Amino acid sequence: RAKQNMQQTATPSTAFAAPPVPCIRHVLHPTSRRRNLAALLVASFTSLHPAHVRGAQNSVARDSAPQTNCIPSSDVKDRLRAAKVFCFDVDSTVITSEGIDELAATCGVKEEVEKLTAQAMGGGLPFHESLRARLDIMRPTKQQVENVHVERPFAFSPHVKELVTLLHARGAEVYLISGGFKEMILPLATELAIEADQVYANELRFNADGSFRSFNPQAWTAAAGGKKRAIEHIRTLHSGDGDATVVMVGDGATDLEARDCYDGQGGADVMVGYGWNVVRGKVE
Repeated sequence: RAKQNMQQTATPSTAFAAPPVPCIRHVLHPTSRRRNLAALLVASFTSLHPAHVRGAQNSVARDSAPQTNCIPSSDVKDRLRAAKVFCFDVDSTVITSEGIDELAATCGVKEEVEKLTAQAMGGGLPFHESLRARLDIMRPTKQQVENVHVERPFAFSPHVKELVTLLHARGAEVYLISGGFKEMILPLATELAIEADQVYANELRFNADGSFRSFNPQAWTAAAGGKKRAIEHIRTLHSGDGDATVVMVGDGATDLEARDCYDGQGGADVMVGYGWNVVRGKVE
């Protein structure tokens, strides 16, 4: 069946109609019968064969309709194999949930915050506006932020740990770039053996008594286009490493914006739209 779908979707994979940015989107490993980005990347580092990967829709029940940008072109596979810098979104990519929504749950305002999160990740609301609005609703204390991992433990997406371990073993540098909060992401980075200075995320500010004060507006991801700027900064850190191919993996509109659109502003050379946990219409 995979081979039949490959024949039906023989068009080379380019991310979006214009400009032609190399990209892989949702994938399904035939042994798992579910989309698994890690399986595709792991396979690409070894002996990826077209029959091992096929396009997938939002659920297994709907996976019979292949899409032309699901199949990686030979160029994309070559770039993945050669890349030495991998940047991952965190919420709904590295982990299965949205960290800010889990924090909102501890603050008793999850439903209100979830709506704004969905709008921001779907591209319907500028991220910086959404961030400020969600924080105004939550106003989390320092203790609530510190306790969220205990009260609502985050779960890693399938095989993410194995993938990061493989990338490190291959000598690749792995970064986390997130619109979430660094205070909540650092414990995850530690579990993935990613250094704190390789985490680019928003930072919260608290008063002396631990009450919420604000967030750092100068953080890389505090404004629209922040992930792309972070990627360009990361690229400069590896400018002397030969092939500076940068791969961005994420599920949301801000991850999509981080790709190189050939407009002179830079960005990721390969953008992988990850749809295991949630499919964003704009990214799809």
